[in-house]
Amino acid sequence: MNWIEAHRKSEELAALAEGALRAGEYASAIALYRDAGREEAHALSMVSPETPKTMGVSAVSAAALYFKAKEYDLAERLAVSCLARDDMPEFASEQLKGILQTVWNERLFRASGLNSFAVN
Repeated sequence: MNWIEAHRKSEELAALAEGALRAGEYASAIALYRDAGREEAHALSMVSPETPKTMGVSAVSAAALYFKAKEYDLAERLAVSCLARDDMPEFASEQLKGILQTVWNERLFRASGLNSFAVN
């Protein structure tokens, strides 16, 4: 499997997750988002440093999909590891920082007993 195949598979799974979410099938949506995140993380592992835009798009996508799957630790680890790279494009770094902040906020909400706007 190459980058484009893994990326397309991730997009397909994310689209299925969106459909499940609209149908009120929350557990299915979360599982599909998790699978989509794994596929996109796999795609990211195949990106060449010579294609920084592709690397940035895959990094942001994978972190966001893990967040939607409520896989906060995975989203955080992926975002932090990508931010540590010297070759991560600025647009992706800014978006990854936003995802990290959202993850941390979600943890604070949950620790306080409040629900956020995330999928229950």
